[in-house]
Amino acid sequence: MAQYFVQTDSDGYITKALAALTEQDNAADYQLIMIASQYDNQFATNFTKWRISELGVPLAPGNLPKATVEEFNQTLQGYKEQLAAANQTIADQAKEISDALSAVDQLKALIVQATAAQAKSDATITQLQQLAAQLTAQIAQLSAAKGGE
Repeated sequence: MAQYFVQTDSDGYITKALAALTEQDNAADYQLIMIASQYDNQFATNFTKWRISELGVPLAPGNLPKATVEEFNQTLQGYKEQLAAANQTIADQAKEISDALSAVDQLKALIVQATAAQAKSDATITQLQQLAAQLTAQIAQLSAAKGGE
């Protein structure tokens, strides 16, 4: 089903049809109607031949075939299948997003662990440098003491 926003003349014939309203259009000046999918092309090209009844129902010109309940149900079934496929796609993508977020959380934990290990390694290197400096100082003292004998 396609929806249109229409304006009519005093006899109910459609004078203007829009698929969507723009910011410049005043919604109060338009009536929303639904057109069966099989008539969408005919309506789009010949909307001025269509009328809106007193009940607000679009009336096709007499030369269009009548839509049957079976055709309508088939169209609805097609939409139902499309919607089911779209819902499945959404569910699949939601799972992929969830999996990706889980992987991001795992990466964050690994980064925290790596940062902690790096900090620990930096501390160990600093301790080793201090120890090397102390040993160098002790060697210098021993050398000075031995040279002074």
